[in-house]
Amino acid sequence: LFSRFFKALGFEVVLSGRTNKRIIRMGMESVTAQPCFPVKAAYGHVAELIEKGVDYIFLPSIVSMTASFPQNERNQLCPYVQSFAYQVKTAFADKLGQTGILTVPIRLGEGQKLLTKTFSALGKKLGVSASAVRSGLKAAFSAQAGFERAMKEKGAEILGRTGSGEKLFVLVSRPYNGCDDGLNLQLPRKLAELGVKTIPMDMLDLGRAQLGDESLHRQVYWTYGQKILRAAEVIKSDPRLFAIYLSNFSCGPDSFLLTFFKDIMA
Repeated sequence: LFSRFFKALGFEVVLSGRTNKRIIRMGMESVTAQPCFPVKAAYGHVAELIEKGVDYIFLPSIVSMTASFPQNERNQLCPYVQSFAYQVKTAFADKLGQTGILTVPIRLGEGQKLLTKTFSALGKKLGVSASAVRSGLKAAFSAQAGFERAMKEKGAEILGRTGSGEKLFVLVSRPYNGCDDGLNLQLPRKLAELGVKTIPMDMLDLGRAQLGDESLHRQVYWTYGQKILRAAEVIKSDPRLFAIYLSNFSCGPDSFLLTFFKDIMA
């Protein structure tokens, strides 16, 4: 979404490299507290982008996510994600040089009017017109929807090829854990070498989950928590599917989500 948005506005998008030991070490040396491992790694990615001498490092303060499921009352991300940009400003204050930290509070799940307003504030910082922002937003959300649709289609294709007597493992995690080779310690590759077929939970159609305890699902505060518990319902209902839950020490939401997950899976 963000990559397409900036490209539509005419900017060059530069990514940090793949998570490796050097990036992790730079992150560990930069943190000002003891957050979870993904946040420590993210500090390392910021340090690498500073080394590259980019004009801006875009670090959105995402207050709310796009509502994935109409039953849920909240669509929040954890406080570390929301406050990351402000932590970084403090931690790297004397190391930024000519690189600026580009951030605004981003509200993806609180209506179109507020969504456009937050992205317009971002465009204003870059000297971009409101009309260009609206056009960029349209392209960005179209790209994001296409990506998510392709993920589900691929998942359906793999499930369609999985016979009733076969096993398919689902890697249950937040995408910045399960889909990053540096953070998941190449777990999918290792499973593949053992002949174990694995897909990320993002390939499941979580919208079709049959909810056992609807009140539990409705009250889950965190967007990724909602997806994780729905993944449990999908996996539980299909005898071909088995879960591998990948988490990190000191993940606050997972400290209780793991218990809910186990209860659903029974």
